[in-house]
Amino acid sequence: MGSTSVAGLAAKPTVDILLEIKDGYDADEMIGLLQNNGWILMARDEGTKDALDFNKGYTPKGFAQKV
Repeated sequence: MGSTSVAGLAAKPTVDILLEIKDGYDADEMIGLLQNNGWILMARDEGTKDALDFNKGYTPKGFAQKV
């Protein structure tokens, strides 16, 4: 996923993680758990499936000092 999946492309020093959770989870509880561990909620789509986009080391204003 991301630049590390493109053959021959130098990757950024960033690890991309995709976490999928089965239906029925408590989105607000998930948000709290991840935010308490340093993740930033960048976007939330409360459509058919509650999609949450978190980042760590990247903020709405760009890269943090330490990614």
